[in-house]
Amino acid sequence: MSALPLPPGVVKQVDKRRCGFLWTGEGDANGSSCLVAWDKVRCSKDQGGLGIKDLEVQNIYLLLKLLHKLYTATQSSWAIWVRQRFCLASLEGDLDGNHWNILRELLPLYQAITSVSLGNGRSTAF
Repeated sequence: MSALPLPPGVVKQVDKRRCGFLWTGEGDANGSSCLVAWDKVRCSKDQGGLGIKDLEVQNIYLLLKLLHKLYTATQSSWAIWVRQRFCLASLEGDLDGNHWNILRELLPLYQAITSVSLGNGRSTAF
């Protein structure tokens, strides 16, 4: 989940099992067994829910953390290897695949929630 986007079908199946376990202790639950709507259960405790994580949102958070490691991890062999093949500003380079396309889609969100400190300017791309 921290390295690859989860397909929606997988999230649906896992949520089905989590719901079933929560309400019946089994692998499946039907509508009459569920005491509270699943959307309400996933709300934070402050909002009256049980604080069970939304897997789709958690997956996005973890992929954003992976992007952050590309920008900040100085000792990570993986990050160093990727930086040699990619332009960090656009994630364009000689690596291709669905995983990289998803990270490219998340890049504007990452850029919107982070800031850059120039320092000496060696690692800042304009």
